[in-house]
Amino acid sequence: MQECTFRWLNSWKEIEDVRFMSLWHELAGKSHDLTIFNLPVLGKIWLATKGKALEVEPRFCLYEDIRGNIVLLPFCTFRSCWRNTWERRLIGIGEPHFDYQSPLAINTGDKAVDWEAFWRNFHKEVTCNIGWFDMVMLLRIRSDLAPANATPDLTLASPYIKVNLYTSFDEYLSHRPTSHRTDVRRQKKRLAKKGDIELRILAPNEKDEAFRELDKMIFAYEDLWAGQPSSILFGLPGTLDFYKTLIDQVLEAGFIHFSVLKVDGISASWHFGFLYRGVLHYYKPTYSIKYANYSPSKIHLAMLVEHGIKEGLRYIDLGGGAQ
Repeated sequence: MQECTFRWLNSWKEIEDVRFMSLWHELAGKSHDLTIFNLPVLGKIWLATKGKALEVEPRFCLYEDIRGNIVLLPFCTFRSCWRNTWERRLIGIGEPHFDYQSPLAINTGDKAVDWEAFWRNFHKEVTCNIGWFDMVMLLRIRSDLAPANATPDLTLASPYIKVNLYTSFDEYLSHRPTSHRTDVRRQKKRLAKKGDIELRILAPNEKDEAFRELDKMIFAYEDLWAGQPSSILFGLPGTLDFYKTLIDQVLEAGFIHFSVLKVDGISASWHFGFLYRGVLHYYKPTYSIKYANYSPSKIHLAMLVEHGIKEGLRYIDLGGGAQ
């Protein structure tokens, strides 16, 4: 009996087929440690915006083992210039915009997916049977799902704040280093002298306001990073469309957590993130350069922690990277 089978979905028609979409939703619904980045709606939005701008092609990999367990790896192909040659890369959808690329799995058999067997079979599949790429790249996989020989990149690990450990913000601060605790309180007191401080979290029915704040956020971001490579982020093909489509299609569902720190009614700091299963993903923060001396992002994050404690969130995921 065949140990496993692989099926590759290589066209938009196959991805959009109602039977596959049903399976994708089932995989998302039954996966124990699902993150917001595994949701079909987010994957579809990225493919339709940023993915379209990058001219990626879908290459979804479906695996079924001998017990009937199913694994989905949503890949796409991307042509990248490397050492003056064009390299065809097989990458996870959302790369590099999604913090996690872990596969989705349904355990339908009497035993769970054997991940070592899966990666062994996957390696054989892509090296022996597939010829339309030069390199496979799948990043930020959970350690318990990754191949045994995978190299952990601890420099880009995602730190997080377990807000469910605390009953109040003061209790949380009491567990922080003295210098941090003192600076948060000092800067917030200084900023309050310029006017009332308010953490404004946009509601699911405030789409128009969200678009207005996104415009302000982008202006502040480009002003803050002027003259540096980071300043072109929202000018890159598909990036702004990605954010706007998220607001248009996902804000109402409650998955977008878009907050603004207001000082005397004026927007001073922004955070565009995601909220799912009690986890707030700290995704894209920025602030107005006018308030740079008051550590507005630090105050903003502190108020998000306070909000998370009050709302009973599990933790705040600070995402990968040096930022």
